[in-house]
Amino acid sequence: MEKEKILEKIVKRGIYGVSVGIVGSSAVMMAPITTAATANSATSEINVTLTPVISLGVYSDQALGTEIDTVDLGMITPTADGTAVSNAAYVGVATNDANGYTLKMTMDTTATSTALEPATDGVPTTIAATESAVGSLDDMAKDHWGYKGENVTNYTAPVLAENLSNAPAIKTTNAPNSSMAKDSVAVTFGAKVSTAVAADTYSNTVMFTAVANSSNGS
Repeated sequence: MEKEKILEKIVKRGIYGVSVGIVGSSAVMMAPITTAATANSATSEINVTLTPVISLGVYSDQALGTEIDTVDLGMITPTADGTAVSNAAYVGVATNDANGYTLKMTMDTTATSTALEPATDGVPTTIAATESAVGSLDDMAKDHWGYKGENVTNYTAPVLAENLSNAPAIKTTNAPNSSMAKDSVAVTFGAKVSTAVAADTYSNTVMFTAVANSSNGS
């Protein structure tokens, strides 16, 4: 009888122990510890990259009303000492570049000479570019031509297109144009021609180049 009671206690304790083990396992699996959150956030940066653009044209008037492709110095009657003639064109330039632009002039890429060449084959004379910068056409050697404008204050000879880096800057800015409104930059062309030059029409082609200063390393 005493043995049966002892056995009954052992069995009950064993069952209880198993029961506790199961209940303990159930508590871990079904009741995990969690934290509550009422809000969360994340950020994302939005980028738009604008490239520099430049607007450029050559005009007959300061108001930039009429675009042209020829600057006519007119018809002159030469003299032995040289007759001077000049005319201006206006270069309209604008950029959105943060550092502005630099405007230069060279001969066109097709030009192999800086001289004004005769229109008629067989005419032996040309009008050479001035050999030195001069303040006025009176000071220019006869049978020469040149240009000036804003920062180029004296009549100067242009360079060939391949020598763009050596061309003086006609105008340099350091900020973008407001609403891309064009600057009007006057460039004057002048020549002094004598009777030593054969009668004909003399011409050549120049090229204006505006470079965004950011891309130019400025």
